[in-house]
Amino acid sequence: MTQLVSSDRQRRRAAFNALDFIYRRGHAVTLKFEGTRIHYPVALADVDGVYGSCLIDVTGLGDVDAKLTRHQPFVLQARSKTGLLTTSAMQCSELHRRSERWAIRCALPEHIVESQERMDWRAALTAGMHAAVDIGWSGASAAGRLRDLSVSGCRIVLDRGTISPKPEARVRVRVRVNFPNGETLATDGWIVRDDDQNTIAVAFDDGHGEVAREVWFYVREIEREAARQTQKPRGELRYLAPSRLFHQPDRPIEESDSKVE
Repeated sequence: MTQLVSSDRQRRRAAFNALDFIYRRGHAVTLKFEGTRIHYPVALADVDGVYGSCLIDVTGLGDVDAKLTRHQPFVLQARSKTGLLTTSAMQCSELHRRSERWAIRCALPEHIVESQERMDWRAALTAGMHAAVDIGWSGASAAGRLRDLSVSGCRIVLDRGTISPKPEARVRVRVRVNFPNGETLATDGWIVRDDDQNTIAVAFDDGHGEVAREVWFYVREIEREAARQTQKPRGELRYLAPSRLFHQPDRPIEESDSKVE
């Protein structure tokens, strides 16, 4: 990992330029609190070079609320075409609650570092998570379940007996993921390989646009819910709020749902 620039003034200018570019292009951004490993999807709402500040918009959750109100330091991470951008530690100077969302005003980071790793984590669904998938191509269709998801694509386990034959590699497909709470993710792509008899891998068309930002939110929600369900109830994981994606609308959220059993 290498710093983009050396002097303090250059670093601050580079930090502003990088955040301003991310803001204008709408790249996927996540927030990670110091001492934790959970990433939360956020949006850069404004970058102010005159006052040296930025405005961050984040969905309010039980675990996020507690950390923000304690003014716990955090870093931002964003995808770029060449790698991963990570800010130095940041801390909110102003905090405002707007319905179910937080508006965070904070000073621009002192510097931003770049690494060559791709910010393309693949979030796998655990045994306690399920999202149905409909896939269509050339007048045919099939059903299955989501196995994992990344910004660049997904793997789908097809229901046995629903199709014969399976779509071949490079075939154009339309994928629709149906989450238990009623939200859907619909995007186009193509078959890149067959992992086994009932699993196919799909590469999405749009890796940096509006669809990528939507997919990025779902990737992080799946990752967070998987951590909540599978890890031992200690530290930050004890107070992770359940993801809304896997909450059935007709089932009330119990207080115990916010903790790992």
